[in-house]
Amino acid sequence: MLMKMDRIFDKIAYGLLLALYAVLPFSKAGANILSGLILISLLVKFCSTRELKVLSAPVMIPFLSLLGAGIISVVFSVDTGEAIKSFVSPMLKYLVVFYATATTIDSESRRCWLLRLMIVSGFIISGIGIYEYLWLSKGRITALLYNPNPAGGFLAMFTVLAISMLLGMNNWPHRLILGVVVFAGTMATLFTFSRGALLGLIAAIGVVFIASGKLWQNRKAVLVSFVVVCVVCAFLVPDKLLGRFAQIPDLQNGSNRQRIYLWRTAWHMFEDSPVVGLGPGGFKALYEDYRLPKAGRFAGAHNIYLQILAELGLLGFTAWMWLCASVVVRAAKYWLGKNKGTAWVLAMAAVLGSVTVAVHGAVDWVFLNTQAVGLTICGLSGAAAGLTTKVTTVRPLSRMGLPQNRCEDKGNEVITGCQ
Repeated sequence: MLMKMDRIFDKIAYGLLLALYAVLPFSKAGANILSGLILISLLVKFCSTRELKVLSAPVMIPFLSLLGAGIISVVFSVDTGEAIKSFVSPMLKYLVVFYATATTIDSESRRCWLLRLMIVSGFIISGIGIYEYLWLSKGRITALLYNPNPAGGFLAMFTVLAISMLLGMNNWPHRLILGVVVFAGTMATLFTFSRGALLGLIAAIGVVFIASGKLWQNRKAVLVSFVVVCVVCAFLVPDKLLGRFAQIPDLQNGSNRQRIYLWRTAWHMFEDSPVVGLGPGGFKALYEDYRLPKAGRFAGAHNIYLQILAELGLLGFTAWMWLCASVVVRAAKYWLGKNKGTAWVLAMAAVLGSVTVAVHGAVDWVFLNTQAVGLTICGLSGAAAGLTTKVTTVRPLSRMGLPQNRCEDKGNEVITGCQ
């Protein structure tokens, strides 16, 4: 009976996850509702079956540490109401989606459907963005994501996912189709004129070339190819975009100057509460108290590292970096050590997507304030975590009072240590 209920709840969670990734870039309200339903399904499953799926220690410990750090930060927050609100969304929402994806997307078929939905939704958003630029004559496209920078962050991550699928496919018709998808994603990202998103995309492509050099053992050829690609892109991109990149070192530029003010403000907040931070949402709640004289009105620090330091302190920042490093390192090892396939594509996409978000996050905060970006990278990272670690089902509330463990079948993965 318990096994039957477990399968039912597993299918419900899987269906909700697919629905989430299908509507994610189109409906913020829909994504919020589906994220809540995923959490409810996990809680109902635990109450009904008394079973809980647990990832292996290298991922589960930092995951629980980050959750605990968030709760501690809420307890000691300056603005409790804002802290609870920001803890629930985006922090808890991101962690729930990461955990649900890691423990539910556990077979070849499910990985394929996850990738298909992400590619289709991303391709539609790319098409909308290209239409906005070419036919509606928008200076910077938003592609349903309300602002060019979040649009650029999502499109850059979609593009690296498409690149991962392109390189992971051996079927030439599929490669041709994915080549069109990669081109559409790249052009749409360019049309956002988001410097942070484009730098993240360039960094991810650079990682592909470096990894390819390691695999092909022809690094000079790979380096030359990378330089050629950069030069060709420099001639193809619009002059307006080149002008925006030329403004990066100009500290008198209004956008650059405001970012510096925000970074100084976030650092001052961190200095006032370095251990547990000001609480989730603390930057927005207390910005006026710390606001520098010439700074404008903003809700975020435009730097995810400084904002997490300010809001969660060293405790939360360390746990977050620990979790990210654990997932990315394991995914990178899988990507570089396995043959091509759906699992290989997911591992590669998780690494490249993380690189994109990490670079873009140095000058913007789209990971924190745009769920299309945050939930996408949490989904890719969760799928990679479930792929590269052992998932064990525990029954801590068994009627006998003793925990019972059973290992999960990981599809095409053979996991040692399961009895």
